[in-house]
Amino acid sequence: MERLTTLSSQLAFLSQFWSGGRRSVTVQTAALSVSAALLTAAPAHRLPPLLAADQPLVAALLVALLSPRSQVRAAAIQCLTKLSTAKVAKAKCALLPLVDHVTASGPELIADAGALPRCLAGAGRPAINHLVRLVVAESAS
Repeated sequence: MERLTTLSSQLAFLSQFWSGGRRSVTVQTAALSVSAALLTAAPAHRLPPLLAADQPLVAALLVALLSPRSQVRAAAIQCLTKLSTAKVAKAKCALLPLVDHVTASGPELIADAGALPRCLAGAGRPAINHLVRLVVAESAS
């Protein structure tokens, strides 16, 4: 059995509760809240690797922003806001511009479950096109 000893593995485990299958709003929100607490407690140097283009965390949080429940979307924005503190190593964080763009649209995304595809389309960042396709495909299903 794998131990959840790294921040990345802990967040990957928790992401299953907010993005995997049908979960109650309480479970999704609790998993996102624990994730935000982990991100808050993490040393700043541990955040930039989570923003690499090959890491699944940002994509999982974007999927949570597609939830029909505003509580889940608000908790996902909270996590993304915590990730945006990785500005200390901006040059190494491929997804930081996307995270900044999404968090700037936080109130709109919380209020409107259909706002995420429009927000991502407005980001216009070629490096994150694969994430845009993922989220748009998820919203169509």
